[in-house]
Amino acid sequence: MKSPCRAVTPDEAEVLMLPPYSALECNWPAYGGGVCDREANTYRYGTNKCQQELIDVATKLQARYAGKRILLIDQNPYWEPYNLPAASYAIEGHIWAKVNSLSAFYRPHVDISMPPAAVDRCRRTPAFAYDEPLAQKKFFLSFKGNLENSPVRQAVLRNFNNNKDQVIHHSWDPSYDFDYLLHTSRFNLILRGDVEFSYRFNEAVCSGGVPVLVTDHWIPPFNELFPFESYGVFVHEKDVGSLLSILKALPDQEVEKRRSKARIYCQSSFQTTEASVAALMNHITQSSR
Repeated sequence: MKSPCRAVTPDEAEVLMLPPYSALECNWPAYGGGVCDREANTYRYGTNKCQQELIDVATKLQARYAGKRILLIDQNPYWEPYNLPAASYAIEGHIWAKVNSLSAFYRPHVDISMPPAAVDRCRRTPAFAYDEPLAQKKFFLSFKGNLENSPVRQAVLRNFNNNKDQVIHHSWDPSYDFDYLLHTSRFNLILRGDVEFSYRFNEAVCSGGVPVLVTDHWIPPFNELFPFESYGVFVHEKDVGSLLSILKALPDQEVEKRRSKARIYCQSSFQTTEASVAALMNHITQSSR
């Protein structure tokens, strides 16, 4: 509503944005703390019919305002992120700005992969994490989280944890503080858990190190705005066995370059929900020109 590019009437707009009724976010650690019926959630609780109604309304808007694109913001809380008929995600003129955007549905230069909800930790990164020289980082790589049900996380634990400069630990293990690992690691891993995407993304980008995304299908958030590999390291799951050699092959100068960009993009687009919304609006308005 505060966007400086907001048009006065739909006739003057180049893109029409529907209210994000399908952007239910009630998962830990964001927003409602796992309780979906709180005011913090951008969703009309209990009206799941809004999923299909969203498509119906977008189609009617397209018919009424010929030639205008329709922006749909989507995140559902279910295990199947694309829970509408497949054809719904391929309608010409519809732009899906979606958390957990997957390559099977994602249309490059049309859709937008949205980041997970920002958490307070992303705003609390201490200055030393950004400013200290790479040589002073205590850990080469790290990850702390639930390692039980993810084959990728288990493979990383099995192959790379040495409890020295490479630390892969269970979330319940008190040996290392979560924030301490984030802020003192050169590389912070982003590994899928129960679903393709991970809340670790924003935290890793805002860690003061370099984010490392291991995935086969998840489109990195805002990849159309700034390619992930300009500030992070992208590794396919099939190549996870070569993770260490991939990271060690990067010269310090290149690591520092990506680290500096990660800091910029954190502050502009990932640090807060407001920053993510602003980045989305800026991209939409610029791509309309």
